[in-house]
Amino acid sequence: MQQKKIRLAENNDWLHISRISRDSGYMDYINSIGPDYMNDGTIILCEMDDVCGFLKVEMLPDKSAWLSGIRVDPGHWRMGVADSLTDASIVYALSRGASYARMLIHDENHRSISLALKNGFSQKARYFFFEGKVDVSGMVPSEERFDTLVNVGWRCANHSRLGEEMGSLMRDNKSTVFVYRDHEETFQILELKEEVSLLPDGIT
Repeated sequence: MQQKKIRLAENNDWLHISRISRDSGYMDYINSIGPDYMNDGTIILCEMDDVCGFLKVEMLPDKSAWLSGIRVDPGHWRMGVADSLTDASIVYALSRGASYARMLIHDENHRSISLALKNGFSQKARYFFFEGKVDVSGMVPSEERFDTLVNVGWRCANHSRLGEEMGSLMRDNKSTVFVYRDHEETFQILELKEEVSLLPDGIT
């Protein structure tokens, strides 16, 4: 089998990333973002005859690493590309001071779930996403801290280890909701004591 080369992506690698994301068969949110996708985190590439796969690593405020967007060119499936990218991303994250890594996988993406379990990951939580946003107009700020994972711009970090500048807790007698400060249309319900109605727009 041809030898793999792992390296960090550069801005001129966008065309490779765009092509692989388009062809890999997953929901192509990466091309909907466009070249700006290169601006956050670090993208790790795998090369064989050409660039054949990539994975993004982002360091989060709770000192964990967030792994996302793993994609492999269909012509290079079943060649260990995803395993090599995962191994390299963990080594990279450790070198940046991470003590653990996380990823979010759709429950019907059995191939990625199998890859994660094979590489030592375990399931810690399940999330349900809804269209609509919680009406926080009648809620008050809370200083409570939760030892749970909260949404930080479509990444999950430990709430108890986040700085207050990352987001705020709002609560009433029905629920406690985390609102990420830079994405005010994104909410996460941390406690639910009664039914909560969602307003149009946003995501919960």
